[in-house]
Amino acid sequence: MAALTNKEQIQRGESIRQEFKSDRNQFSEKELAYECAALANTEGGVLWLGVENDGTITGLHPNHRKNKHLALVVLDKTTPPLDVHGEIVEIDGLQVLRLEVAKARETVGTRDGRF
Repeated sequence: MAALTNKEQIQRGESIRQEFKSDRNQFSEKELAYECAALANTEGGVLWLGVENDGTITGLHPNHRKNKHLALVVLDKTTPPLDVHGEIVEIDGLQVLRLEVAKARETVGTRDGRF
């Protein structure tokens, strides 16, 4: 069986292992770290930045389109540091960020104390 495309994965909707975040108003780096920590503290999964809650692909904010360091931001803003794999992918002519978050071995929070 072939692996699902990025678009097909998004079409499956949000779940305990898949989260969508709008980037229309430039999603904050602080919130990105918090959302990744939350995923890591459950089952792990994928966070899509540039996708609305209903699965509509709206793309990355212009300030995030060339910003390939967002995975490093998560690493820097979490404790213990959370290593995520991020890549910018194009779907229907729009760029979105796909962040893969592994299940944490210990509870992860943000450096400002959010769990």
